[in-house]
Amino acid sequence: MEASYFYFLVLPLGVFVFLLSSLAFHYARKEEFARRKWMELTNLHAEKQLEREEIVSKGLKGLEKLFEDKSIDQSTYERLKKALENDYEANMEPDCSEKDVTSTVT
Repeated sequence: MEASYFYFLVLPLGVFVFLLSSLAFHYARKEEFARRKWMELTNLHAEKQLEREEIVSKGLKGLEKLFEDKSIDQSTYERLKKALENDYEANMEPDCSEKDVTSTVT
């Protein structure tokens, strides 16, 4: 094998393979980062959802206690319960998809 084969064939192919493998590792790392970010966001969303549900359940328990103690009448209890449930539904965040998160991360 002559030296010209090495310089014109083997060396450029080695550089090309190195560049392709580097590019593949770069995109794999970028995808892994996006997946981790997605998992963090979904866990945070689940925690916030549980907090909201706990607040609403505490509010409903308080309303029931007021109604049982006869501090409020039936119509007031129903209006406050409906207002609390409507407020909970109004503050619900729309679900986002994994595609939305990866497009903001990349």
